[in-house]
This record gives sequence, structure tokens and C-alpha cells, in this order.
Amino acid sequence: MFGRRKKNPPASSTIPSDGIPFLTASDLLSPHERLIKKIRNDAGCTREYFDNYYLPALERLAEMLQLRPFGHEGEYAKKGGAIQVAIKRVALTLKLRLGTLLPLKCKPEEISHRGECWTYGLFITALLRDFGGQMLGVKIIGFTKVDKAAGEWICWKHSMNEYHHYRMKKEEGITRSLSYTTTALHIRDIVPTHGIEWIYSDLELMDCMLDILTGARKIQDNPLYSIIVRATSTLRDEITFEAAMNTLEEGTQNNEPQSSTNELIDKETGEISIVSAKTDMRHTGIDTPTTITPSSGQVETLPSNDIPPKMDDPPQSIEDYPPEPEDEVTPQNFVARLKIDMQKKRITPEYAKSEGNNIKVKYPSTFRSYTDSPSELLNDLRLLGQVIEEGAVKGISSDRIIILKG
Repeated sequence: MFGRRKKNPPASSTIPSDGIPFLTASDLLSPHERLIKKIRNDAGCTREYFDNYYLPALERLAEMLQLRPFGHEGEYAKKGGAIQVAIKRVALTLKLRLGTLLPLKCKPEEISHRGECWTYGLFITALLRDFGGQMLGVKIIGFTKVDKAAGEWICWKHSMNEYHHYRMKKEEGITRSLSYTTTALHIRDIVPTHGIEWIYSDLELMDCMLDILTGARKIQDNPLYSIIVRATSTLRDEITFEAAMNTLEEGTQNNEPQSSTNELIDKETGEISIVSAKTDMRHTGIDTPTTITPSSGQVETLPSNDIPPKMDDPPQSIEDYPPEPEDEVTPQNFVARLKIDMQKKRITPEYAKSEGNNIKVKYPSTFRSYTDSPSELLNDLRLLGQVIEEGAVKGISSDRIIILKG
């Protein structure tokens, strides 16, 4: 007994109260199973097809984001907020896509195979929207078992098991242009190889996707933009998001949707008819997995008041458009910016429309498309004398109508 050296207790491997464990994609996505099922159904494809093209992108995004918040303030500025926003935006975007014919001005014989490719491209665009800003805005610092800082966790460089836990560090001053640029750099990190090949097969789709993800806005009437903008405008208000999803789902319940298993069920007789949903993709030059059988891509028609309006032909010259401000939205330029977005169909009449010399705007949904602080913007507009009247929106307690000087 005497002379025996006392052993030091083993280092504790427990995670400190302010530490965060690294989670797998399965753990990160499990709270969102309900919405992911909706995404799979609205994508209109088989389970195997979803698991090969859609699910890998969701999993990669989740593991790269971990529990990052969405921004530094607002409802989703909490652990896991970035993933929550991405999944909600995708769910609402694909629901809106059901009532939209894509691509525009497409030959009937091309709709079958191009329509599914455009659905996938829209999914990827909605999934990656704001991704670069979230990655830059919050750094993940890895720690060892003894809670010693071990450097920044770079998701494409380090595996999750290189660190024991992590803490998050906010980064201020990330510009919008840098956020867009960073998003474009991560496309290959998120989209599986065969998904990239599929998108590459449709140059028009690829152009529209990059126009949004890089923030270029060079395409005047980008058919993907109005859908994503409308979905984004509801993301930061839980009641509005749920109301929008319920409204769209009620619109589709009156139709005969095609199930993801390629079976058509007669609601009156209960008879099941097997529908061929195979699309020959060999003409695209892509070697897709033989187990994948995409569905026929039939589009469900929604009530006209629940889908973006048909886009008008764009002006013949860019000079016909009023100048678009390059700066961030301010109380001084908000009305002018709103009018431009209304003219270009970026904001649909459901959220803002002209009435005489005034503009009727839904608040806060529309305001959230431009700012993280709708109430602050509204107060500034009041001080400038831009607000004429304020009223409630029937049936939607979270929104009200604001009438602005046009």
C-alpha cells in the first residue's frame, strides 16, 4: 500500500452545458420527418428516386449546417433554425410547384422528362437559398474531450469525429453578395453527382438556378424566382407558414393526385389502377441508376388564387424597366423597390397590389421578404408619411393590410 502512486482520474468525456454534440444527418432531420414526407410526395417521384436524388442533398445540407441558427435575430435565430428554414422553404416551394407549369414555353413532348428535371432544380434552388450566408455568419469551433479549443470545424475538410463537441461563434458584417457567392461554391458539396449531371442536361434550368443562387438577377422573368420568393415570404411567421401549407393542401385534396408508388386509387370504388410512371431519360445522355423510375410528372391544378399569376411577356428593352437599386432596402427606397418587384412579378398580387396611386401590402409577410425587422421598417415608413391606412386581413390573424403611398 505504501509507495503506490495515486492515479489521476480519467478525463471526463461529458459535454459541457454550453457545448453541442456533433449530430448525424439522421438525428438532425428526424424532427422534420413530417415535412420531409410532404416533400417526397410533392416531388412526384418514386421512393427509390427520392432516396437517390433528393434525400442525399437534404442529408448533406443538414450535416454541414449542424445546429446553426438562421441569422442573428428573429424566430429562427435558435439552434437548428437554419435547417428548419431550409426544409420549410422546400416544402412550401414544391407545394406551389404543383400548380405551375415548368418549364415555360416548353413543347408538349418535352414536358414529361424536362418537368421532372425542373422540379429537382427548383428543389435544389430552394434548399440552398441563403446557405452561404448561414455558413459564413456562424462559425463552428471544435473542442476536445477535455474542452480545449481545437480550431474551426470545416465541414468539407474535417469529419465529425475529429472533435468531441463544438460551440458556435457569430460573425458580423457578412455582405449579401458574399453570401450568394459562397452558396454557389457549395453546390457540388450538397448535390449528388448524378443530380449535377441531370441538371447539366437542361441548360435553361441551370441558367435559372444559378441566376438565383448567385444573386445575378439577369433573367427578367425567371420562372423559378416567383415561386421561391412567395415561399420565402412566409418563412418567418409560423402561423402564416402553416396557413399557407393548409390552404394549398386543401386545394389539392379535390383533385386525384398520383401517389408516389405509381398507384391511382379511385376514392369512390376503392379500386387501384397501376399507372406506368417510367420516364425514358436515355435521350438526355445520363446514365441514371437502373433502380430509379421517375414518375410521369403530372401537374396538379390549384385554384387560381393560390398560385403565382401567369407571367406577362417581358419588355423588349431593359430600358423599359425602372432602375433597380443596388443598395440594401431602406425606408426611403422601399416603395420604389416594391413597385419594381411587383412589375417584374417577383411579388405576387396576393402579397402586394396597386390600387390607384396607392399600394396595398400584406404585413408582415411581404415586409419579411426585404428585412429581418418588419416592425422597424413599418415604423420608419410611418415617420416618413408613407403609411396611409392599416387594417386586418380576414381569416389570417397574423397578417394585416398596410396601404402605402404609391
